[in-house]
Amino acid sequence: MGKRRFFAILLAIALAALLAGCGQTDAGSGSAGGGSEGQSGASAAADEDGVDVIASPGDFPGRVIAVQRASTAAKSLDDMIAEGAEGIEVQAYEAITEAFDDLAAGKVDAIYVDSVVSAYYTDIGTAYLRTWMSQDQEPMGVCVAKGAEPLAEAIDAAIDKMFYNGSMSEIAVKNFGDDFTEGLRNVGEEPAIPDDFETIEEGVLTVGLHTGYPPMEYEEGGMTVGFDVDLAEHVAALLGLEVAIVDTGWDEIFDGLAAGRYDCIMSAVSITDELKQEFIMTEPYMANRLCIVVKN
Repeated sequence: MGKRRFFAILLAIALAALLAGCGQTDAGSGSAGGGSEGQSGASAAADEDGVDVIASPGDFPGRVIAVQRASTAAKSLDDMIAEGAEGIEVQAYEAITEAFDDLAAGKVDAIYVDSVVSAYYTDIGTAYLRTWMSQDQEPMGVCVAKGAEPLAEAIDAAIDKMFYNGSMSEIAVKNFGDDFTEGLRNVGEEPAIPDDFETIEEGVLTVGLHTGYPPMEYEEGGMTVGFDVDLAEHVAALLGLEVAIVDTGWDEIFDGLAAGRYDCIMSAVSITDELKQEFIMTEPYMANRLCIVVKN
């Protein structure tokens, strides 16, 4: 009995020493991983295979995050950094399609983007995964230059009519597979569309937009297509006008409107206080949320 007890004690001491050594090794590895994967103490969730997942904006530190230049997502990232978030490497793109190409190639860790765009990319296959979506809705509207109030009122009335006759829902389902416009406008009776407006070119509604932002506006088969293109065509028809599309860079799109190069912007424009100070924004025709998309 004495010998057995002695050997049992020795075995217990050996096991305790082994476990202590393993614990120190794991802690050291975790510290090194935290330094390379998530600076500023950020902790990313892990999937069932133990791979870190960017599950919220809190996991951005230590990662390369792609955004479209001058977008709401880019401004949100700027605000995070201004408020003290460290270690976020921001990669800005003129076209969101380029960001998804780089995500597929492993050049960025995630894309911070609108929900309508994330729905398009995550629905067309399994290459991408949406891991987070904001609870805050962000309304989108048509942007018109100040001084063109009659045109803005006519466009708003035309959009009301699209909600009334169901064509807004139709183009939403066509482009998104779902109705992101549902419930935004409750139009109980058919609206009258005023005709006391003017456009840059008589008989034509000239619309500025930025392609490369599917499914809102993008090139396909040599043609510009997407939700905002369908919206422009419907609105122009209701106003008794032809439609002309002017594709311009997002960085320059609002300057172009101010300079009179087009009558309005229909290009997934978020309604913000800043824009409302400089331009006329219609009532919302769509609700949007910020999302995080990663490579699946």
